[in-house]
Amino acid sequence: MLTPISFPEAGLHIALWLLFSLVLATNARSQSQKVRAAAATTLGALALAGSALITLLWLTPHWSMRSPNLDASPILQFAGLGFFAPALLFWAHWAFWRGRGSVMRTRLALGAGTLMMAAMATLVALQTSGGGPDWFGPMVGAAAFVLAIALNFAGGVTRANPATRRRSYFDENFQGNRRRQSRRQLR
Repeated sequence: MLTPISFPEAGLHIALWLLFSLVLATNARSQSQKVRAAAATTLGALALAGSALITLLWLTPHWSMRSPNLDASPILQFAGLGFFAPALLFWAHWAFWRGRGSVMRTRLALGAGTLMMAAMATLVALQTSGGGPDWFGPMVGAAAFVLAIALNFAGGVTRANPATRRRSYFDENFQGNRRRQSRRQLR
């Protein structure tokens, strides 16, 4: 309990929050839809804030003092896992919310996923550029962040089907637009 958490472990915690958020959003039923939607949104927001926090702490010596024990699993020795695990789940959220037509959540998940992948590429490039020129690691990092930002502005990344796009964020429906369309047909 007194062992400080390492950077890969923090990334795995955030990935679990994102996984639980995705499961809650996927299983939203009619009776518990509002509670599950609120829980999924809260967990997603906490994961986004946690990702921002661990990324900012990565820029400080905070994580260097908290390296995993030598007897820890080899996967926990890979520092890029702190960025990679949440990035994969942010990409899963991007696919889920894109299919649901939620533009704002799709954009947030896409932005977080691409920035976390760019941070991982930068971390790996900086750690492996020991034998190469000094400019190699920073240039790979700069290129990764440029690609991440460019991907966020690419066309068509927020909606899979224009028919599923919602008119308002106050009209969130985790079941998709099928239920709304069937209500209109009954009227």
